[in-house]
Amino acid sequence: MHGIPVLLDDSFDVRGLPTTAGSIALQSSMPADDAAVVAQLRAAGAIILGKTNVTELNGVFDANLPEGYSSLGGQVLLPSDTDKTAAGSSAGSAAATAAGLAALTVGMETGTDVGAQLIAPAGVAGVVGLKPTVGLDDGDGVLPVASSQDSFGPLTRSVYDTAVALGAVDTASVDYTAGLSPSALAGKKVAVVAGGTGPYPSAVATVQALGATTGEVTLGAATTRPSIVLREFEQDLDKYLTDASGGASSLDEIIEYNAANPVEGLKYQQNELLAASSATMATYESDLAVGRAESAAVIDSVLSSGYDVIMVPSNSTLVGIADRAGYPVLTVPAGEGTGNAGRNPIGVTFVGTAGSEASLLAAGYAFEQGHSYDRRAPGVTNPSMWRCTPGGSFFTGELCNPGDEGEALAELVDGVGPGRNWSTLVGQIQSAKADDRPAVACSLIDALVSNVGRSGRAVPAATATSITTEASRLGAVTGCEPPRR
Repeated sequence: MHGIPVLLDDSFDVRGLPTTAGSIALQSSMPADDAAVVAQLRAAGAIILGKTNVTELNGVFDANLPEGYSSLGGQVLLPSDTDKTAAGSSAGSAAATAAGLAALTVGMETGTDVGAQLIAPAGVAGVVGLKPTVGLDDGDGVLPVASSQDSFGPLTRSVYDTAVALGAVDTASVDYTAGLSPSALAGKKVAVVAGGTGPYPSAVATVQALGATTGEVTLGAATTRPSIVLREFEQDLDKYLTDASGGASSLDEIIEYNAANPVEGLKYQQNELLAASSATMATYESDLAVGRAESAAVIDSVLSSGYDVIMVPSNSTLVGIADRAGYPVLTVPAGEGTGNAGRNPIGVTFVGTAGSEASLLAAGYAFEQGHSYDRRAPGVTNPSMWRCTPGGSFFTGELCNPGDEGEALAELVDGVGPGRNWSTLVGQIQSAKADDRPAVACSLIDALVSNVGRSGRAVPAATATSITTEASRLGAVTGCEPPRR
C-alpha cells in the first residue's frame, strides 16, 4: 500500500491527532500512540491523511441523534444525495470514499441495535464495505463501543481494493486477492431470500448468470436476548480513556461535560449515555453467550445445508444478526433507486460464517465484475451540489462564489498541457481582474482566444470551444467586447 492515502473514523488513535469520536468532551483527548490498525497501515506504506466524522461516540448517545451527526463535527451528508444522512456511524468514512477524498477509509461496526456501523453507510453511499469477523483485526487503540462485537474494516470503491486493505490490517497477513476471479461464483450455491426491492432481483439474476445455483431460504428470527452493547460500553470506554490525556477520562465525565455545555452537547440529549452509565450487569454473561450463539445459529443453519454464501438486500435484518454473532459481512454496490429513491446508490450484502472473508470477497468480486451496474460519481447522481466543481459532468462555469471570475477558465486550460503560453495569460487575466484593470484584462482575454484558435496548437475542438465560451462569459463580466477567435 505504499503511498496510498487513507482516512480513518475519528475513533482510531493516530499519533499527534486527537481522538474525539465527535464528542466535545474529548476534543482535546490525545492518544499515546497509533492504534494497532494504524500502525499496520503505516507499515504497509499507507499515508494517513487524517480523520473522518462519526456519529457521536460511535452511535451510543441518544435515540434522537441523527446518523452521522456529532456535537463536534456536525452532520455528515451523502455526496450522492445531500438530503440524506449516511445511515451509520462510519458516515464520514463512507462519504469520503464516495467523494474520492481518499483511496481507502477504515470504519467500525458493532451492531444495528445501537452503536457503530459501516455496512449501512457503505451501502447507501455506493461503495464497498467489509466488516470482518470479530477479532480478525486488532482493536487496540480504537475508542470502543462493545469489545465483544466491535469490528474494524475498510470502505473502498472496489472489492479488489477491499481485499488489499484487509490483507494489510489482518493480524494473520492473508493475501485476500489470491482468490479473486470473475468466475469465482461458478458452481457455488448461493442462498437468497424472497422479495427484495430495487436491484436485488437483478443481483440474483447476475449470480445465476455467473454459474451459481441459487436457493430461496427463510431466515430464522433474531435472538430475543437483550443487547449487551450498553452494558459493555461504559467499562470498555473507561478502560480506553485511561491511556488518553487532555479530555474526559470516563463516561461519567463525558456526561457531566455535556450537561455543563448543553447548547453544544445536548442538542439531542444523551439518554443512551445515561442508560449505559446506570446499566446493570446481572444477566450480562448469559445474554452475551446465548445471544451470540442464537445469532450464529441463524446463519450456520443456512450454510450447513449446502450453501456457500448468503446474499440479501442491503437493508436485511441479517446484518444485525451477523453483528451479534461476530460474523463477517460484505456490501457491494448493485444499482440505484428510481422514482422517490432518487438515483441513490443501493447495495447487496453477502454474509458468511466466522473466518469466511476470503469466500465473501471472492463472491463479491465475481458479482462486481459480472453485474451490469457501474458505480457513478456523486456529481452525476446529485448534480445540483457539484455544478460548481470544475471537471464535473454538469460543471457550467457559473460564478458560484464571490471572486470566482477566471477560476473556471483556469481549470479549462489547465488540462491542455504544459508549456502553453495561454496558461500564463490566464494568470495575467486573473491578476488584471483582481487589480481592477479591465482594459488589460480585456486585451488578454482577446489574446487568449486568438492563441487557442491558432493553427498547430493541437487543442481538441471541444476543449477550444469550451475555452472560447468561458472566455466570452468572463469578458462579459469584465465589460469587454465579445472576444474574437
